[in-house]
Amino acid sequence: MAQTHSASFVVRLRVDPGQRERWWGEAQHVETGERVAFRDQKKLLEFLQRHLRELADRRNHERR
Repeated sequence: MAQTHSASFVVRLRVDPGQRERWWGEAQHVETGERVAFRDQKKLLEFLQRHLRELADRRNHERR
């Protein structure tokens, strides 16, 4: 039976009540507990992509 590989994240977004266009947030990788604060989507996506690449690398290594 094939093993399922997944990654879990908690993402919290906050909006400045006086200025809807100003937002920020924090993301946490559940398995490692690593957190990152961000004020733009680029930093959030970089964090998510890095952890997903690491997951793919581990999966590829296990197949060898």
